[in-house]
Amino acid sequence: MLDWHRENISRTLTAGYPESFGLSSFFGRVKPTIKTVGGKRCVHANFIGFDVDDNFAFDIDEPVELELLLHQPNQTTLVYGYDANGKANATGSQVLSPKAEEGTWQTVKFTLDRARFANRGMRGTDFAVTTLSTIAPGSEHEDSTLTLCDLTLTRSGQNPEGVSNPEGSLQEASLELRIVESGSRHPTPVRMGIYDASGRALLPSEDALPLQYYETEIRQYALKSFNERSQPWPHTNRYVFYSDGSYRTSLPAGDYWIVASKGPEYRWLLQRIQVKPGEQVVKQFTITRWEDMPQKGWQSGDVHIHMRRDHQDNPDIARVMAAEDVHIANLLLMNNPGGSHYPQYAYGGEGFYQQGIHALVPGIEGPRTAQRGHTISLNIEKPLINPDRYFYYHEFFEGYRRQNAISGYAHVGSEEFNGSWGLALDAPFGLVDFVEIMQNSQLRTELWYEFLDLGFRVAPAAGSDFPYFDQPGAVRSYARVTLSDNTHKWFESVKSGETFVSNGLLIDLEVNGQAMGSTLPVDESGVLDILADAWVNPDWDSLERLELVYCGDVIASRNGGTEPTTRLRLEKSLSPGASGWLALRGFGKNFAMAHSAPIYLVDRSGNSACKDRVPQRVAAMKHRLKQLSEAPLNVQRELEYWQTQQLQEQYQRQRSGLESRIEKALEVYERILNRK
Repeated sequence: MLDWHRENISRTLTAGYPESFGLSSFFGRVKPTIKTVGGKRCVHANFIGFDVDDNFAFDIDEPVELELLLHQPNQTTLVYGYDANGKANATGSQVLSPKAEEGTWQTVKFTLDRARFANRGMRGTDFAVTTLSTIAPGSEHEDSTLTLCDLTLTRSGQNPEGVSNPEGSLQEASLELRIVESGSRHPTPVRMGIYDASGRALLPSEDALPLQYYETEIRQYALKSFNERSQPWPHTNRYVFYSDGSYRTSLPAGDYWIVASKGPEYRWLLQRIQVKPGEQVVKQFTITRWEDMPQKGWQSGDVHIHMRRDHQDNPDIARVMAAEDVHIANLLLMNNPGGSHYPQYAYGGEGFYQQGIHALVPGIEGPRTAQRGHTISLNIEKPLINPDRYFYYHEFFEGYRRQNAISGYAHVGSEEFNGSWGLALDAPFGLVDFVEIMQNSQLRTELWYEFLDLGFRVAPAAGSDFPYFDQPGAVRSYARVTLSDNTHKWFESVKSGETFVSNGLLIDLEVNGQAMGSTLPVDESGVLDILADAWVNPDWDSLERLELVYCGDVIASRNGGTEPTTRLRLEKSLSPGASGWLALRGFGKNFAMAHSAPIYLVDRSGNSACKDRVPQRVAAMKHRLKQLSEAPLNVQRELEYWQTQQLQEQYQRQRSGLESRIEKALEVYERILNRK
């Protein structure tokens, strides 16, 4: 909360790395301050959220003028986002370049079209302002902060054509919905939205499931769209809520669209209804399964979800996961050397919770630093917390392995936190079970491929990193698990590489009848018969291409053609004559993608390295270890920089031990280089 007040603004606030209306703050962050400039009391910060006084405007639908007075001595691109009708992320921007004749004062005006102000932003806020260089890297030449000295809101009272201002309108009818799965009479959890003829999303009633979101609880959520290949939703308005399948609300008379989904294995439910004044509408709709992966021996999981959890939260969280059809939801404590976030009430068996085929399993994201990457350990018995040994990631991995947990690196390929340095140090010792290569509508494989080329066996994984990126299950790891297996088998399958990652596209790969994660001996006369399949829900996408990858190179592909295609098969025989690895990846025309774990082709010594690439890969790993050894630590690059001010001292005390570990890793790489 910031001690800065203006007329018609009830609260002004910021956060460590805040997010609202499609804006998020990660770069160049500083502690917010209140300061006096030219006799005016101003707030100096990276990102500021504002809660409009509900007595001034709440749940409206009209243009509102926002006027800001800023003191900006350096060039800055100002970005704003606000709570709007008809869409989830309403944003705009303006470049502020200081002008000599005007000094450093600038007044900017924005028209917030179809403003709603229904308290759906960060901590119930209605609009936010930030800077481009705080949101996105690559704008470091601009000032990442803004100094705001005054703010004025002016309502227009003008409503969109054909839309009556909902502010204070009477709720003239009632609606009761039941959504069941085909073949069942019982309500099933779903993600849904109810939209009027203008595209406005109804605010959910208390029947909507609560969603643990950062440190708050919400009932309406905006599906993220950070990238061009954003996840699909069959409505232009991406505000949604979760329901257990039985839902009641009151609403004005009119025409509405009911939209519901249940993950990529189900068809979308789209129904149009009309509600008359005073009417009590009761409807039951059926959502239809398109594919049944559990029956085929595959269960989906999300390796990276952050939700604080007490005992009483379990049923509602499990229903949210069932609505997304995530079978294994890994709920991670998030740790740094100065503290932890998203606590779990228990770990191991006591922290495990299951409803049918959907399970909540506690884990941890930590250790995690911007110096050598963020790590994840799944299915842990208890968290290991030791700031005095924090940079010795291997000790944590070894400890979790003794707990029969599995460990890996998060955000692999993004290079936001120097994960490539940490992986170069830990992978040579066989401590990395998986790498999170799919996240935020992106598939990043280059770094993972390098380790596969060296002969390391590391499984792919996918994690939503909710709430920072997408909703749970937006990306998922499918692992080979039969319905008769217990939940622990999912983690065993991920570790052994019986897995593929996906955001909706489904794939399968067999080589000589052997599945993903298998090991096959090769020799000069051996022939490999390869069978690859891909299929995708027609509501989600159509197939663009299917690619067979050998040692990082595409050696065969199959295109989907010009007409929408939902299934592709690729068959090929080859004689590699040398060790290496084979994997399958597929891409939809709009959004969907998937990547299999490798099938390892081993020589007589059991080595799966791509030998002609080993010198190049070893040189790259040595270079990364050199960077890790020489790079200074910058505490401001830590996400929770306000909690890690002691990190510099801790790093210096642990530096010699880290150097010793680097020397041992270099010895391993040298042996790999000299291996025959």
